[in-house]
Amino acid sequence: MGVPATQRKKIAQARLYRAPKLGLKDDEAQVVGTELHRIVDKHGKTPKAIYTHARPANSPLHQFFTWNLRAAAEKTWTAEALHLVRNVVVILVDDRSGEEVQHREFLLVDSESADEDGDSESRVVARQTVDLQEYRKSRVAQGFMEVRSFLRRFADLNEFKPIVRAMRTTLKAHDEEEGE
Repeated sequence: MGVPATQRKKIAQARLYRAPKLGLKDDEAQVVGTELHRIVDKHGKTPKAIYTHARPANSPLHQFFTWNLRAAAEKTWTAEALHLVRNVVVILVDDRSGEEVQHREFLLVDSESADEDGDSESRVVARQTVDLQEYRKSRVAQGFMEVRSFLRRFADLNEFKPIVRAMRTTLKAHDEEEGE
């Protein structure tokens, strides 16, 4: 059944940490990873445990936090504003057909003064407008391109014969209507 827990030897396990997205050298990442491991093991797995133990200036994690409360608040507000921009959509309704189209109206774009890191502070919010008729034409054209792609890939399979027949009929009618 195995060795009882009281008789097991502790197995030494080397932990190598890397943090390329933080721009840390391997030895720096090792110090940071080891400190995170120590905090999580000893004090809990919460972000609060981590930032509480990172607060002292001599902590290896100290440099990764914004300790100036005003600057930290502004970073939080910026992140919240970006979250809004990324997640609010507009539903456009065609008055004639009643068709609804979901559209991201607000986009983040690099400003002319954007730095190479794509810092969120150097981005601006742009509004994107949509003409419903043009959008619909674009979607229909995309749909027919996908139908043609489907036919190229699957028309020879018996399992899809009824679908292929319907697609070809629809394509023919569309092409005649468009004068192709």
